Amino acid sequence: MRNAPPTRPGSVTPASPGKPVIDGPARYLYAFTHDLPEGPLADLEGLPGARVVVVADGRVAAVVSPCPLGKVRPERQRVAGHHHVLKHLQDTLGKAILPASFGMVADSEEDLRALLRHHSAAIAEGLVRVQGKVEMTVKLRWAPDNVAQAVLGRDPELRQLRDQLYSNGQTPTRDQSLDLGRRFHHALERQRDHYAAYLRAALSPLLSELVEEDLRDERDLVHWACLIENQRRAGFEAALDRLAEELEDDLVLELTGPWPPHHFVDLDLDDDHDDDEEE
Repeated sequence: MRNAPPTRPGSVTPASPGKPVIDGPARYLYAFTHDLPEGPLADLEGLPGARVVVVADGRVAAVVSPCPLGKVRPERQRVAGHHHVLKHLQDTLGKAILPASFGMVADSEEDLRALLRHHSAAIAEGLVRVQGKVEMTVKLRWAPDNVAQAVLGRDPELRQLRDQLYSNGQTPTRDQSLDLGRRFHHALERQRDHYAAYLRAALSPLLSELVEEDLRDERDLVHWACLIENQRRAGFEAALDRLAEELEDDLVLELTGPWPPHHFVDLDLDDDHDDDEEE
């Protein structure tokens, strides 16, 4: 039987609902940054009632709060406090940040300092990756609620098949309905590929990196997280405005942000563990 290994010094673990904060004064993690002096960040509160401080090791630093809670549940006020700190850092710090997901806790300040020492090179590399850049979200979706009409309007062959199956009050057989559904799904995927290629061709010269998000709604055609250099942001927004004018009236192109670069943080903060195995 394989047992889960204990947390080792220098590790950061999710403070999931019900997880006790152990080993003394824990440190709740908001972000990593660089070249900041240790000490409190004036008049900034993150988790309710918790001051925000900087813990540094060499040039890399962590922005944290002492965590007096026995557990950190993702309640609205706490999540809002987490994002408030990230927004403040992005707007006022003037330095790159690597945002942490909500709920990351180092078991003690000693553990946090060990983590900074152990992962300093990876943190520094991640900070260089996002230096002078912001994350923007691009979404393209169907405007009408009836997605089927939008897809059929762009696929005459599929529309003709649908009309034949339902002509003169007919009801298609189960197999015919399944076949029509498969054809509709393929047509929808072709439309998504078409518009993704169209946007990518126009925007790629202005992008540093792009992450394709899962499409969770039938109306969604494109959902991207885009990493943009600050100096190219105005041109990127202007390009989106031009694309919005060019696209058909039944499409909605949305741009939101800037956000901290959540989708462009690639840090593995877990140490390797030698698992003990019972035979």
